[in-house]
Amino acid sequence: ALNRGDNPVFRDAHTPASVLKLWFRELVDPVVPADLYDACVNACDNVQATIAVVSRLPPLNFEIMLFIIHFLQRMGDPSNQPLTKMTVDNLSMVWAPNLLRCASDDPMVIFNNTRREMTFVRNLVMAMNTDGALTLP
Repeated sequence: ALNRGDNPVFRDAHTPASVLKLWFRELVDPVVPADLYDACVNACDNVQATIAVVSRLPPLNFEIMLFIIHFLQRMGDPSNQPLTKMTVDNLSMVWAPNLLRCASDDPMVIFNNTRREMTFVRNLVMAMNTDGALTLP
């Protein structure tokens, strides 16, 4: 229905949320390009370094990241948590694999980078200035 341009009615928030995550996860090229992946996971322990890496994204990827982080900041706002049940930590855990893609096939590398990917996204949600993002209704 969505591919045809239909405007389906969703009875719960889980369906559109899952579709959005799936769309990002199945992009041929992730929002964070492969050549910046290592810089992202290596910057995760420093908030300013995390934000600096994002500024190196290609312009379109940067705009997409800005929009998504702005959205996650709104979703993770403490006033929304009673409704969404999603803290910033939960949002970071759910969204990290949709924004960053580890190129390694080694399960240990993937496992070890998972926390770093989550921390990277959490830093952005907590500290990135998204004032320039398109506003959501």
